[in-house]
Amino acid sequence: MRRLLVALLLALVAAGCSSDKPKVAPAGSGTTSSSTGAFVGALTPVSTPPGGAQVVVSAVRVGARDSFERVVFDFAAGVPGYSVKYVDKPIIADASGDEVSVSGNAAIEVRLESALAHDVAPRTTGVGVVKEVVKSGDFEAVVHFAIGVASKLPFHVSVTGNKLIVDIAHG
Repeated sequence: MRRLLVALLLALVAAGCSSDKPKVAPAGSGTTSSSTGAFVGALTPVSTPPGGAQVVVSAVRVGARDSFERVVFDFAAGVPGYSVKYVDKPIIADASGDEVSVSGNAAIEVRLESALAHDVAPRTTGVGVVKEVVKSGDFEAVVHFAIGVASKLPFHVSVTGNKLIVDIAHG
């Protein structure tokens, strides 16, 4: 009986290891990656709650990769809570209610909670799919950025060290 259970357990483990299905990323990442490692994003919002002390946004950068474009938010220490999602245009500035123009046919909102960005005012021109990155609010420890993109394309969000990274697929 014991041998039968061990054999059954080994068969189940072997079956689970030989799947050709795509690997699913952890909950909340909003993406999947294929077994080849190719970028495949999603259109669903991604978020994580704030954790502790306020952090300062030190820079915002845009760059290109083979199959996607990357927007990197650098922080002085740690990463704040965040929400990344597509929003309807026009973009409305936090606190003032003024309309903020951003290039592109669609916009991704990056909301940073428990953060400050008083000294960062990017109006960063993109490199292709990403048309522009604009700060659209910095009020009561909540910072908003709008990423103007060519069209509504899948995105992927990740955190590495003191960086929040938003990758947007090429169209």
